[in-house]
Amino acid sequence: MLVLFGDYETGAFQLSYGTRSRLVDHFRDHGIQGLITLAGVRYTTARREAGRAVDLVAKKIGKPARREKSSVTPVFGGDIDSFSEFVQQGLEHRPSGLGIEAARALLHNYGSRYREVLKYAAENPAWIETVGTSNVTKAEVVHAVREEMAERLEDVVLRRTELGTAGYPGRAALADCAQSMASELGWERSRLQNEVDRMERFFSLHRGTGGQAVADEKVAMQ
Repeated sequence: MLVLFGDYETGAFQLSYGTRSRLVDHFRDHGIQGLITLAGVRYTTARREAGRAVDLVAKKIGKPARREKSSVTPVFGGDIDSFSEFVQQGLEHRPSGLGIEAARALLHNYGSRYREVLKYAAENPAWIETVGTSNVTKAEVVHAVREEMAERLEDVVLRRTELGTAGYPGRAALADCAQSMASELGWERSRLQNEVDRMERFFSLHRGTGGQAVADEKVAMQ
């Protein structure tokens, strides 16, 4: 994954991420026909930037731009009319054993797809429990493995759930998460231990640096 930075000078140490996406028409700028580059810098503006790129492609091939569907089609998990009402109803009808804060996190993180995670708790009631003292349920770990191709502990801790987003969740939580993954993926004891140790080393490098450092380092581990 590449993320644009602002102006860079040799020896600079206080760099900031780029703030403006770039759409490059290489025919106009370099005389290369049929090549367009879009370098986006923010997920929040991704649809708009993608629309600009599609419009440019349509113009070049002589087709009318048709962006009406993307402007009204909900994102994955976004089939929600009123989010406040959605959360309220989800909290009121949460399954037995699911705490209110864990339920709230589930609704915020998975949106209208949260039931696809909860179905695992119906398969195994123990999966409604949270990982360590976090708000991440074991059902989310199973979902990450079965539906989101998580293969390593870091995939779940840093990318598929919010377990490690705010920083070190504690060794007990890491071990708990790893055990759930081991049951799904058939890890031997040595593999489970190695996965936990790897995450311990990762967090030891960022202990006390806050969630932003952890978030930034996710890119390096991919």
